[in-house]
Amino acid sequence: MNDDKSMPNFPILDDGSVPGFLKDLFKTRIVGLKKLKSSEQSIAFKFKVNRRNYILRIASTDQGFFKDQFVRNNYFSKELPVPKTYYIGKMGQNYYSVTSACPGKLLDDFSDNYLIKSVSKVLDVCHAIYSADVSKTTGFGDWDQLGNGRYVSWSDFLLSVKDRYREGSYWPEGYFMSVYGAMERRVKYCPNIRKLIHGDLGSNNILVNRGKVSGVIDWSDSKYGDFVYDVAYLGFWVDVMPYRKVFPHYFKSKDVVIVNYKERFDCYTLNLALSILIYYSDSKDLNGFTYVKSRLDKFVKAI
Repeated sequence: MNDDKSMPNFPILDDGSVPGFLKDLFKTRIVGLKKLKSSEQSIAFKFKVNRRNYILRIASTDQGFFKDQFVRNNYFSKELPVPKTYYIGKMGQNYYSVTSACPGKLLDDFSDNYLIKSVSKVLDVCHAIYSADVSKTTGFGDWDQLGNGRYVSWSDFLLSVKDRYREGSYWPEGYFMSVYGAMERRVKYCPNIRKLIHGDLGSNNILVNRGKVSGVIDWSDSKYGDFVYDVAYLGFWVDVMPYRKVFPHYFKSKDVVIVNYKERFDCYTLNLALSILIYYSDSKDLNGFTYVKSRLDKFVKAI
């Protein structure tokens, strides 16, 4: 979304400290250490030990790392490949995680033509996430490292976005409440179903190898609730692929009929866009805020 790493929650790291840290951790020689493209909240490196590939991620909190580990331990399947977590710990003022490295490369790194041809692969991932058995956990919305959600209902989570809003110079007067009101009017169409949601399911978090999905990474924004939320996220960020149009047809082919699809999709798009705007406002990132607001404004005009 944004390449500015001055915002809060991004780890401060001397890259020169990484080789020695990994050598001490593994008690052996580290080969092929390479810094990868950073996300908004973490720094990543790829390296090899004894011919096995690993990923080191560094962040200012370990919450997302424990969620990655929980998903791997509880929801992993052939259809939902998630890297194995080997280490989680403290690294100076930051936290680190070492996981297996998935083969292949991110969908983000392919051409738009390839992305268009990969719609079915992404929908297969959506169905695998939908099929995860979450019966041993409780709650809705964002969940903790034990797998339990913070809210007693899905609507409680959706409406809680209002509690996180703080007035600021980035927000035009009345803008938040206008969008929130449009979202609130649609909440009644949103079923209180409890499915696993990735929460950040974009081409930057799906890896492909030899034409097959080889990894689904970064579960820090994962939630429990209506699975349509993930396709709303895809639809908000990705312009080149017709996710919104094909999603209900794909799930119907899996004997899953989605009622009130438009109202649910629109509600979740408004919710997630407001959440992202709050993040950028709190981070004092005007460029990120302006970009997301422009996308949201375009969406609001179309519904």
